[in-house]
Amino acid sequence: MILLTGGSGVLGSAIRETAKREGIEVLAPTHAEFDVINLDRCREWLASRNDLHVFINCAAVTDWNLCHRDPFRCFSINAIGAWNVAQLAKEHALYCIQVSTDAVFDGAYVEGGYVEDGVAKNPCSVYGIAKLAAEHLVREVEGHYLIARIGWLFGADPRNDQKFVGAILRQAEHSPEVKAVDDKWGSLTYTFHAATKLLHYCQARPSGIRHLVNQGIVSRYEVAQAVLDLWSPTTRLQRVTSNVFPSVVQRPTFVGMRTLCQDAILPSWKEALREHFETWGHQIPRLSL
Repeated sequence: MILLTGGSGVLGSAIRETAKREGIEVLAPTHAEFDVINLDRCREWLASRNDLHVFINCAAVTDWNLCHRDPFRCFSINAIGAWNVAQLAKEHALYCIQVSTDAVFDGAYVEGGYVEDGVAKNPCSVYGIAKLAAEHLVREVEGHYLIARIGWLFGADPRNDQKFVGAILRQAEHSPEVKAVDDKWGSLTYTFHAATKLLHYCQARPSGIRHLVNQGIVSRYEVAQAVLDLWSPTTRLQRVTSNVFPSVVQRPTFVGMRTLCQDAILPSWKEALREHFETWGHQIPRLSL
C-alpha cells in the first residue's frame, strides 16, 4: 500500500484518482491525521501500520506569495516536513518519493533545458529555496528515495483551477482579450501523466532524480495561446512582459526541463493540453465555465 501526504492537492488528487482507476491501494491521511511537521505524532500514527511499502510526499505550501510572506511556515512544511518524511520512510523501510519542483533552479538559460545531472542552485524565491533544502535533507537521510521534479503543473478542473491554465480561462470568460507574458519560459507537467509515472515508480523503485515534464520548453504566452485555441478561439491574446504584472516575489526567467531517463519521458505539452481539453471539454464547453 502507498502512503500519500498532500493527497488533497492538485497532484495528490490526480495520484489518488489514477490509483483508484488502476486498482492500486493508496492511503491518504488528512493533515490533521498526519502532519509532516510533527515527527513524534507521525511516528505514533505509523506504529500501528504494517501494510505500507511506499511513501509519496506531496505535502507542501505551493503558493509562492504565501511562502514569501511566511517563510517559517514555508520551511517548516516544505523542508523540515520533507526531512521528517524521509526519516520515517527509512525507519519503516519504505521507498520514498519526494515531489520537488523546477523552482530549485536559478533561472539562467540552459540550452535544451535543465537535466537531472545538472546542478540545482541559487533559487530566486523563498519557495524554491525551501524545496531545494528539502532535496538536500532527503539525500542526507540516505534512505531509498527518488526526487521527482515537476514543472508548470496543470490538470485540475478548469472551473476552480488556481494555476496558470485555469487563470487564462477565467480571464477569457470575462474579457474578449487576455494578457500573457512572453519572457518566462518553462515546461508543463500534466498531473495525470505525472501521477501515472509516480505510481509506476512505486513498483520499479528507481533511485536518484527524475524530471517529470511534458516534452517541450514554452513561454507562458505560448501556453495561453494553445489553451485559447482549444477553449476560446475568438478570444484575443496580448503579448506582454512581466513588468505588466508587478510582484514582490521574484520568479525565474527560465526553468525549462527535460529528462535523460527513458522511464521519465512524457508526451509533448501540446498532446497533454489536448488530453486535458478532451477530459473536460464535454463538461465545460468552450467557456461555459
